Amino acid sequence: MKPALALTLLLLAGASFMLGRNLVNTIKGKEPATWVTWLWLGLWAVTVMYGLGSAVPRMVTSGESSALLAIGVAVVSAFCQSRIWGHMMARANYAPHGQETVIRGTEVVGGADLQARMYGDKAKPADVDIEIGGVVIPRMLEAQHMLFSGTTGAGKTQAINRVLRAVRARNERALIADPAGGFFSRFGRPGDVLFNPFDRRSVDWSPFAEIRAEYDCQRIAKAAVPDGSGEGAEWHHYAQTLLGETLLALHLRGERSVKRLLHYVSSADIKELGELLAGTPAAILCAKGNDKMLNNTRGIIATYLGVWRYLPDAGTFSVREWVQDETRTGWLFVTYRDDQMGMLRGLVASLLELGIVEGLSLSENQNRGLWFVFDEVDSLGKVSSLRSGLTKLRKYGGRCVLGLQTVSQLRETYGKDEAQTLLANLSTKLILRAGDNETAEYFSKELGEQDIDRLQMTTGQGTSSGGLTNPGQSSESFNTNYNMQRVRQAAIMSSEVLNLPDLQGFLKIPGQPVATVKIDYQAMPEIEPAYLS
Repeated sequence: MKPALALTLLLLAGASFMLGRNLVNTIKGKEPATWVTWLWLGLWAVTVMYGLGSAVPRMVTSGESSALLAIGVAVVSAFCQSRIWGHMMARANYAPHGQETVIRGTEVVGGADLQARMYGDKAKPADVDIEIGGVVIPRMLEAQHMLFSGTTGAGKTQAINRVLRAVRARNERALIADPAGGFFSRFGRPGDVLFNPFDRRSVDWSPFAEIRAEYDCQRIAKAAVPDGSGEGAEWHHYAQTLLGETLLALHLRGERSVKRLLHYVSSADIKELGELLAGTPAAILCAKGNDKMLNNTRGIIATYLGVWRYLPDAGTFSVREWVQDETRTGWLFVTYRDDQMGMLRGLVASLLELGIVEGLSLSENQNRGLWFVFDEVDSLGKVSSLRSGLTKLRKYGGRCVLGLQTVSQLRETYGKDEAQTLLANLSTKLILRAGDNETAEYFSKELGEQDIDRLQMTTGQGTSSGGLTNPGQSSESFNTNYNMQRVRQAAIMSSEVLNLPDLQGFLKIPGQPVATVKIDYQAMPEIEPAYLS
């Protein structure tokens, strides 16, 4: 075979082999399947096909070589290979964490990128929009509820403030659990209602004001004494029964005195209590020999109703009536100071419970816009109907926004399974800096995993002898190899959640990538005192 013909065959075969190997590696994911890679592979393929299409027929028909054409094909092939390698090196050397090629799973983008994806480059948030770190939460997703998680000082209050400003701009109503009165001090205005039995501006709430029908008494009792768990569940049920039946008996008598109610459920002798409850399911507690059973039941009631002695004896305000009255445009703030929380926890949870239960009794209207904003929900008492609210309030126009500090405290209050149900029904999540490993690890898993292509670069060094031509001499050689490795990793590591700066976090909107966001700090003046004793 002529040398020129052999050279032609060798160069064309080598170019074809290298092209085929690159195509197979790209299809299998061993090399990055980016548009840049496919561009150079396309040029390479066209060149090889042209070379083969021209040289092979010529060799078959006349036996002539196409050495110059083959050299040209080899040069173009080498150029394309070098450009592909260069692209791989650039990705390896300059792509920051989180911007490797995501093959599947959770994608992480910037907040501005997510906003542009959803609304276009020129969209600007309006006052009525809920905007978090430059990203507007779609209106249709508001009824799927929101969770803002973060430790003290991470920016949770700033995020909730943004929600409340939008709610005010829409003139919609809100029931707010307000730690330290911070929201009332900045958002309070004429027409709003404040409840805190230790604040002189408080409305006069009474459990008797919540009664519309006889069965309401048990509803109020379940709001005041939450369901228990484990061995305590039965005693909580007894306490609910005693309180509910006592409420009903006094209501039927026309008595609306909170003091008389507390007297019966906590200190009246068995004979006096038995006369009031005769013929009711609670009468068994007053039967002969059941003194210990009654005392244990009263112990449960004392845990939750101790603060009721600070309520006005004949209050008239009703949370249920406030929820039902859609002519109201004001907000209901349930405030408490840190030093009052131990006493008020159960009472605060009772009012929130009544609000949610009444929200579930409204006529169906998904556009109503009734907001339940519970900051530090993990430190509040148990709101037994919160799970039902998160799963069912949507069709009644309810929207829930919960603030959370630690997952462990939420689990302690609700139990692990119910806490998970609550978290699962909060579709939009803003994850700010966590203060503990358990919370950080939970939200790292919640944000998901991703399969990525990561370029691995290895270098090697070898020594070779001079051989027969240069005996006693040796030379060193260096080589670099690139290999695309597919890796599964957490989209956001728990250490990233633990080390977030203030006002920065990760926003997860259903059906969208995770976005890194920065919340602009916006100071709001105090327009009302947070607390007046």
